[in-house]
Amino acid sequence: MDGYVSRALDLAPLLEKNTVFLFGPRQTGKSSYVHQQLGEIVDRTYNLLDQGPLGGRGRDRVMRPLTWHELGPEFDLLRAFRRGLIPSHYLAEDPEDALDSYVGRYLTEEIAAEGLARNIPDFSRFLTAATVCNAQEVVFAAVASDAGLARQTVLSWFNILEETLLGEQVQAWTKTVKRNAIERAKFYLFDLGVVRALRGFPVVTGGSADFGPFFEHFVYMELAAWRDYRSPRSALNYWRSTSGFEVDFILANHTALEVKATVRVDDRDLRGLRALKEEGLLARYVVVCREATARLTKDGIEILPWQEFLGELWNKASLS
Repeated sequence: MDGYVSRALDLAPLLEKNTVFLFGPRQTGKSSYVHQQLGEIVDRTYNLLDQGPLGGRGRDRVMRPLTWHELGPEFDLLRAFRRGLIPSHYLAEDPEDALDSYVGRYLTEEIAAEGLARNIPDFSRFLTAATVCNAQEVVFAAVASDAGLARQTVLSWFNILEETLLGEQVQAWTKTVKRNAIERAKFYLFDLGVVRALRGFPVVTGGSADFGPFFEHFVYMELAAWRDYRSPRSALNYWRSTSGFEVDFILANHTALEVKATVRVDDRDLRGLRALKEEGLLARYVVVCREATARLTKDGIEILPWQEFLGELWNKASLS
């Protein structure tokens, strides 16, 4: 697969009224997007790496790695797991070499050079430890212990990952009444390939232990991209009760999503959604999975193949 992939982000309507600040991690395709899709309508561009902040008011938007929606029929799930979805990595002839360079030069050396993290070996150990809690609740003391760092240092570096758009803490949804919700956030790095590189390039197959967490992370990446491109004011949360029930994502205070890599969803996979559904606070309750066809449980939970769910999602401008 070669060439430019058309991106789902549509800035043209905003540019008719406002200046737009386009942010995103390195190599996610910001410059290519401006030249390829906005070249005929953009009067002037500034690279903020070369210049100080601009005056005036504008709208902020974020460029994320490639999505299933953008790649269309060319999309390959296992390829996305192994390479990630940064364009230059997904399309590379030697993706592991490209990822190794990206992690070594940008995630450590360049962040340190910019003064955000002064000790490169310490920051490198932190990144490796952070991948252990990827797609899980963040326990800062545990990450600090794994990395041999002070808890306050770990807290500040998680903040740096968020400020540089390299990761996101998905906040807990705490609106339930019948069951108390925990308040710890879950953490996701911005790209699957980066996670795999920081973990030493484990082999990810349909039967490997990493497949389920990678599948959940992939769905997170799609939800985060949809939010940032289609509905920037929509919230993305997750829910877990103090008694142990959990739902992977709450999207826009509207839809509860449980992500399962299984090809056959059973009652055990529905426990969290059913517990949350008792509260009656949301409009939809959905399992995103690898089943071949959609179905509906007797109590109104939708079981959707991941392709069908994403196709429906990307056709919506909002969930309200």
